[in-house]
Amino acid sequence: WKAMDMGAQEVANIIWSCATTELSSSQLKDLLPWMLERLVDRADSMEPQGIANCIWAAAKLRTRAPAMLEVMPVLVEMVQEQKHKLNPQDVANVIWATATLRRTDTCLLSLLPRLIELALEQKTDFTAQHLANIVWAAATLRKQDTRLFSLLPALLDEITRVINKMNSQDVANVIWALGVLQADELAGDGVLSALGS
Repeated sequence: WKAMDMGAQEVANIIWSCATTELSSSQLKDLLPWMLERLVDRADSMEPQGIANCIWAAAKLRTRAPAMLEVMPVLVEMVQEQKHKLNPQDVANVIWATATLRRTDTCLLSLLPRLIELALEQKTDFTAQHLANIVWAAATLRKQDTRLFSLLPALLDEITRVINKMNSQDVANVIWALGVLQADELAGDGVLSALGS
C-alpha cells in the first residue's frame, strides 16, 4: 500500500475526493483516517489549494466524518503561514467553510480579517459562484461574526458584473442573504432588479 509514500498534493486530492463523493463507499470511509494522518505529517509541504480543499472537505463532511474537524487547527495554522498565496477560489472556499462550520469549529473565524483583505484585493477575479458563496457566508455568520459585512458593497458591485453567469442556486443564495441581512438598501435597485430578471 502506497499511502505512506504519498505526498501532500496526493493526500489533499484524496481528502477532496472523499468529500466530493460524500464518502459513498466503505473503502473511502476506511481510507479517510489514513489520509488525515498523512495530512498532519505533510502539513508543511502542502500548497494553498490543497489546504483550502481540505478545509472545504472538512465542512462538507462535518457530520459524516467528524474526525476531519480534529485536523482543523493544523489546517488553520497552514493557512496562516500561506495566506498571501491564496487565490480567489481558495479564499471563497475557506470563507464558505468558515460559515458552514460556524457551530462546530470556530477556529476558522480567526482567519476572517486576512480573508476579507484578500477578498477585497481579488474581488474582480471572483466567479459568480464565489461571490454568491461569500455573500451567503456573510448572512450565515451574522450572529457569530459581522466582519464579512464590510465586503458586501464591493461584492454586490461585482455581482452586477457577473449576473449573467449566475446559476439559479447562486441567485437564490444572494437573494436569501440580502433578505436575511435586510440589505436591500445596500444592494440597491440595480442589483435587485438584475437578480430578479
